[in-house]
Parts: sequence; C-alpha cells; structure tokens
Amino acid sequence: MEKEERKGRKIRRIIGRILLSLLALIVLAACGLFVYDKVNDRAIVKQLDELGYVNTVSVGSHDLNVYLTGDPDSPYTLVYIAGLGSMAGLADTEPLTDRLADRYRFAIVDRSGYGLSEDTKEPQTVEQIVSDYRAALKAAGVEGPYVLMPHSIGGVYASYWEATYPEEIKAIVFLDVTQIGDPDYLEDAGFQDSVLFLKVEAALCKIGIDRLVFDPASQTDFYTAEDKKALGGMLWRICPISWARCSEEKYIYSNIRTAFNSLSPNDIPKLMIYTSAETEEDARELFSYYKALTEASGGDASYYDKTDEEIAAYVKERKEFDEMNLQPYIDRLGNVTYLKILGHHYIYSHKPDEVAKAIDEFLTALS
Repeated sequence: MEKEERKGRKIRRIIGRILLSLLALIVLAACGLFVYDKVNDRAIVKQLDELGYVNTVSVGSHDLNVYLTGDPDSPYTLVYIAGLGSMAGLADTEPLTDRLADRYRFAIVDRSGYGLSEDTKEPQTVEQIVSDYRAALKAAGVEGPYVLMPHSIGGVYASYWEATYPEEIKAIVFLDVTQIGDPDYLEDAGFQDSVLFLKVEAALCKIGIDRLVFDPASQTDFYTAEDKKALGGMLWRICPISWARCSEEKYIYSNIRTAFNSLSPNDIPKLMIYTSAETEEDARELFSYYKALTEASGGDASYYDKTDEEIAAYVKERKEFDEMNLQPYIDRLGNVTYLKILGHHYIYSHKPDEVAKAIDEFLTALS
C-alpha cells in the first residue's frame, strides 16, 4: 500500500513538473512574441516617421497623431473623421487627398487607439471623442473654422460637433456616413459587435498574438494602388484593435442618441455623399463590384449571386431604411445637398475622382 502511494506521488510530481514546464514555455513564448511585436511596431512607426506621417500631439492623458497635408494657405481645412474601426485613415484618404492637395489643406486625425495615436481606457463617449479632436487640432496649431469630412460612424461625431460648436464649423462633407434618423431602429437592428469579444481581441493584440492570426491585406483589398496597400498594411499591422475601439463600440448607441438629440436645423452647408443602391440596376452593379472584389482577394463570392427576387427585396429594404433613417437625419441637419455616388462604403478610396470633383464643386460654390 505504501509502495503504491509513493508511486502515485511520484507520478503526480512528474505530471506537475510537465505542466509547469509547459506553462513556463507558454509564458516564455508570450514574452518573446510581445517583445518581437513591440520591436516591429517601433520599426513601422520609425519608417512612417521618415515618410512624414508622424505628428503626435498631446490631448492631456495621451497623444494623438495629426497628419497635415495639402495647401497650408488654403482657406479650407478639411478634417477627416474615421469610421468605426478604420485604423488606416492615412492610407484610406490618400487617393482623395492626393487629388485635392493643391487646393485644400487636410488634417487626418487618428483618434484614440487608431492608426498612429496612443490607446486609452477613457470612456469613448461622443463628448470625449469630439473633445479629443478639438484638442488635437489646437495642439497641432490648426485653426478653425473647419470643414469636417466624416466617414461612416464619424458622421455621429461630426453631427454632435457642429451642433455643439457651430462657430468652429465652416461646412461638412459626409462620406457615406451612418444614417441616424431613427436611433431606436438602429439599436433594434443589432449593428453592435460583442464588446466582450472585442476586448479579448484587444488583449491578444497587446501581446502580439494578432501577428499570428491577422492578415492586414484583408483590410486593404479595396485599394487600387500598391503603395496605398503597403501603407494600409503597416497601419493595420501596428494594432488592428484597441481598448478605445472597444469602448467606442460600447457607447455606440448612446453616442448616436446624444448626437441626434443635439441636432436642430442650421445654415452650415453640408454635402451628403451616399453610396446606397436606390434601384435594382444600382443593386446589380454594386453586387457585381463586390463579387469581383471578393474573388480577386480569393474569397467566396457566392453571396453576391442574387436572383431577381433577392435584388428586388434588397432594394425595398434599402428604401425602407432610408425613409426611416436617411431623410429624418437630413431634415434634422438642415441645409444638406444630397449626392449619390454608387460604390464601396469607402467611396473616397473606391471612386476618388468622383468624390474629389464633388467636394471641389461644393467648396468652390461656398467661396
């Protein structure tokens, strides 16, 4: 009996040592990956700094990057406000800014946890986000009034900004922004991602696990120029998700409500560029584009093979959505010029010539 107990203790000790060794190897591998990730991130930032993209300024508790390009003497400074999770704003906007840089000045501000800006655990309410944008521009020496250029969820922040500080805003160019005319509908539709899942992703990114499982090329397949793909890949590689991004997701519906409730029609000129399919012909063209894009990146494009009935249902659904969200939003904003440019949600990267022409004509008419 005693012999069997000694044998059992010996086996348990061996198993314990094996488990401790495995744990030590895991910790060692994680530490190695963390160091490797940070070294590579610093190398990327150094390379981007040499290319002139890095211009960090303090907003109090952390630094944000404010990249300035274009004509510094222009009477118009266009301030880009990225969509949710758009970590590569510098690359996303270059096809557009390249076409307008001889006439306008651009301020590409990476908000907290995006691009080249530092991360933060401050709650990303609409008030905090707008405050950070204003502080970053001031710290960078960029004086208003500004022409805001929001994309996607950035429209929420631009709407709150112009409603709360109208004296700072000369005009707004909405780039396929989130339509917030019916906040209850948006919440019921369930557009919000799992905040818990995002936090797990963010934690893994902090130790460099994303380098093993995340392919930056998956976020740059809509770029048409190879140099933009390379720039976008570097920005996405730094960190595809952050604590601030998680917080932004958490507050998405309260931010939408706060922004919408702050609005009342005013005379600030606004250009609303919208990419939605309004007819069945539009829908076929749009699905054909996305199918080709997906196939080119090696993905399964079967989703975009739609029957006539499915096309008709899609257009009907879009029209109902626009009636509930787009038109009430436009009415609440006031002084909106509406323009449809059919294409990718990142329309300023997909069709930069058309978007540049529209912006130029809009701003020229204000002079």
